[in-house]
Amino acid sequence: MTRIDRIAHSNLWSRQRPLESMLLCCGLLVTSIAAPPLGTALPLLAIVLFLIVRSGVPRRLYLQIFFIPFGFLLATLPALFLSFSLEQGVQLIDSAQNNRMVLNLLLRSGISTAILVLMVLTIPATRWMAALNGLGLPSWLGEIILLTYRIIALMATLFLTGYQAQKARLGYHGFRRSVRSMSILVAMLFRRTFVQARRMEVALNARGYEGHLTLLLPLPPMGRWGLFGALSPPLAAGLLGVALDSWIPL
Repeated sequence: MTRIDRIAHSNLWSRQRPLESMLLCCGLLVTSIAAPPLGTALPLLAIVLFLIVRSGVPRRLYLQIFFIPFGFLLATLPALFLSFSLEQGVQLIDSAQNNRMVLNLLLRSGISTAILVLMVLTIPATRWMAALNGLGLPSWLGEIILLTYRIIALMATLFLTGYQAQKARLGYHGFRRSVRSMSILVAMLFRRTFVQARRMEVALNARGYEGHLTLLLPLPPMGRWGLFGALSPPLAAGLLGVALDSWIPL
């Protein structure tokens, strides 16, 4: 069991009904994608921070996991300010429309990533898989989602472990050494991920895997006010975001 799994099973929110927790996270995610990002970023961020504090998830671990995918997003931002053509070559785009587009992309992607990390760290994978199966999700699709989650969680754990080991050996002391250490870490990350995935396949076959993962967790019914309590924060954040977006002079 990885550290992410331990946090997901031991946080204060893990004992909640999985359907309500998933509806809340999915509602927040839909709001972050559909509503104007300039107005909804602040309300959604406040909700996410409140849920992190209430669930008891370690904030340092949350930030470490969050900045792994968000770092790839930041690395691609400079390309959005450049224009390439055969006649004029590479040019810098400096317009209000392009700047607003880049800001919207950064806010929407950042908030969506924060919500997904919150969902991973607060709801155990087996519980939200049981909830999806109870809603009629095809078993083969659920197994692909579960195995993909396991591989992503494994990559995050390997990355954090390798980074901490390199940092303890002064691997990030100076720019050149930092670039070399990061390149070595990324190269080893992919190799070790494939090795661990092969071990997972061997372990499943050794336990009699025949193409179907059986989950024996009971699915508690949704409470009387569960649907209202799960969907009211995303709805309130969306309405507030639409109202604030009209007041932002960008």
